[in-house]
Amino acid sequence: MTLDKLKQQRRHAAHRDRRLIFNDDGCPMVYSVKEPSADALLAERTSDLVGSHVGSIFYCPWTAGLGHVTYPSEVAEPFYANTGIFATNMTKAFHDAGLDPVQIMINFARQHDIEIFVSIRMNDIHDGYPQWREMLPRFKKDHPHLLHGSEENPPLFGFWSGLNYAEQAVQDRSFAILEDICQRYDLDGVELDWQRHPPHFACTTRGEDCTTTERDLLTGFHRRVRDMTERVGIARERPLLTAVRIPASIACSEAIGLDVSRWVEQDLVDLLCPGEWELSPWDEWTALGHQHDVPVYPSISWSGSRKRQGPIGTADGMGLRNFRARAMNIWHSGGDGISTFNLFDPRSAFWREAGDSETLARLDKDYFPDGHFRFLLGRDVRDLLRFCTLPTILDPEIPVPLEPTRPFDVSLTIGEDPGSDPSSTTTMSVSVDGLTEKNGLVVRFNDDSVEGGTQKGRWVSYDIDSKRVRKGLNTIRVINREPTFKRIVLNDVHVGIRYGKE
Repeated sequence: MTLDKLKQQRRHAAHRDRRLIFNDDGCPMVYSVKEPSADALLAERTSDLVGSHVGSIFYCPWTAGLGHVTYPSEVAEPFYANTGIFATNMTKAFHDAGLDPVQIMINFARQHDIEIFVSIRMNDIHDGYPQWREMLPRFKKDHPHLLHGSEENPPLFGFWSGLNYAEQAVQDRSFAILEDICQRYDLDGVELDWQRHPPHFACTTRGEDCTTTERDLLTGFHRRVRDMTERVGIARERPLLTAVRIPASIACSEAIGLDVSRWVEQDLVDLLCPGEWELSPWDEWTALGHQHDVPVYPSISWSGSRKRQGPIGTADGMGLRNFRARAMNIWHSGGDGISTFNLFDPRSAFWREAGDSETLARLDKDYFPDGHFRFLLGRDVRDLLRFCTLPTILDPEIPVPLEPTRPFDVSLTIGEDPGSDPSSTTTMSVSVDGLTEKNGLVVRFNDDSVEGGTQKGRWVSYDIDSKRVRKGLNTIRVINREPTFKRIVLNDVHVGIRYGKE
């Protein structure tokens, strides 16, 4: 096996059909598995994926605090805590029985022709929360100077238990864990999850953006990882892919030290999984990746969809319908597939719907303004929204005051054409506070006025002819015509698309 031959195989492997990537955070080993057996572990989240659209499993063996893991290791620290919320932790029972959760996942994947990656959380800070203090690994206890702060002296941004990658010892620790798992297991690839959790440098904890100095450090780190995976690939005569999970904003990624553009230019990564901080249109990412022949799998988190609240009467099934809508927009953007996060139910209909855009297009959906970033505002990075390049910033946590007679335009991507199906119905709704009557709101949908709204609580809903919906960007103009001439507040906009049953 020559390096050139390995690279050819790696490029081919990077473009395999993987449609949906199932990210498993590995928590069942610690919280819910009842007995030390492969069947018990697989029954939690894995066995029911057989026959679904899932082409890849990205399995996180916990990597809590960049140290505690659920696989046997002399490099990382097996997590054997069994007190408090970890009283049901089965990790030691598995190891005592000669069972390894990573190997169990590999065996399952090979049996069912599913790609298997291990996902490593590059800076997990769950150990910084009081309820998870057992997760704090020995490495952090022995090297407090490598952390962003302490519980008594936390940083301005981020969590005190985060590690500073400006320190060589931190890079070496990360690399050792990656090298150990790549050398010992017959994996298809490894994911470096940089979204768990910024900041990665001390400057960011102070509210400063990273410079080329910090970005060069992590680019050098990725080059070191690439060299290692190529050595491993040559030795086993099969490529080992590298994926990265990063914020869905090139500028934001650079500000926290992740020079993603250079990584793809220099052939340091094979798959891009931007997400969670959805601050830019997906087609910006597909353009970047495809320019350098790198597939793009936008990562959408179930956490955002399951917390969405639409008009009264839409709560039942809202999470799934919104997740479908977000997936539909990824296919519309030219994404090579969809990576998921925090959706762990293997019996969810999503796994048998979302990998086929034609099937997905005929299913009910709930669309909201593009972008999901609300749950982390102000915590990890200074003024996160300064990186937003989406046409509209609108969210219930970021409402927009509407002065009398002044219009506000909301841009909303709808990745399908409901007008092509005569059974479809479309409802457009606007959530406002301070409205005394529904006629105090003037609404236009794609430049045409809408009439006959129905008000329930803070929502005013309108029936829309599905043929007025554009596949792609749609514009909703809202004008405050409140008869009292007072300011009202726009909270959210919702478009619900329903298809008749055949």
